[in-house]
Amino acid sequence: MGKYLYIAFLFGIALSALTAGATEGNKTIGYQGKLLNASGEPVSGTVNIVFTIYGTAAGSTVLWTETQNGVTVENGIFSAQLGKLNPIESSLFKSAERYLGVKVGADAEMVPRVQLSSVAYAMNAQRIGDKRVQIGTASLTVSNAAFGTASITYPEAFAQNPAITLSGLNGKIGTTSFVATEITGQTVNGCTITFRSLPAGTNATGSAGFSWIAVGE
Repeated sequence: MGKYLYIAFLFGIALSALTAGATEGNKTIGYQGKLLNASGEPVSGTVNIVFTIYGTAAGSTVLWTETQNGVTVENGIFSAQLGKLNPIESSLFKSAERYLGVKVGADAEMVPRVQLSSVAYAMNAQRIGDKRVQIGTASLTVSNAAFGTASITYPEAFAQNPAITLSGLNGKIGTTSFVATEITGQTVNGCTITFRSLPAGTNATGSAGFSWIAVGE
């Protein structure tokens, strides 16, 4: 048995989200998960994680991979911006299904692989099936606080409340990371995202941007 167990997890927001990359055609996927030790207890500390995207749930052909060292895990929760080291080309999501493999430390890659949300296919279109897709950025600002809220406003109103996916913050606030914990005040025009500090209770002052995708009618 490996040292770690893994659970895909994102506080009831969606599993994966996309962030506009620095260059046209390249994007990143904001991803969060929960990491447990072999006894089922939440892990805290830093770990090295290899993320790999495949075209099938069990095949060996690698479409994209990236190793992120020193990923912070607090009470089991971690977040990562896939593509920040090895950019993900939009063309990766032009066909069929895509699956994410996660390998932590010296353990073997965890099974089963995670099927990437159809939201990822917004890299190539402004619609997913009969759903509209809107992509944007927002900023979290905190002033000597361990919690903060950020407002999202959709460029165009939806007919019904859309599904929201987030990337992590694009950088830290000072030396402190923040993680999304709740969506509140959701309407067809926007919503509010609540963030808390990592480590929990650590006050910070400053601001950092993040990205979002809304998918709905």
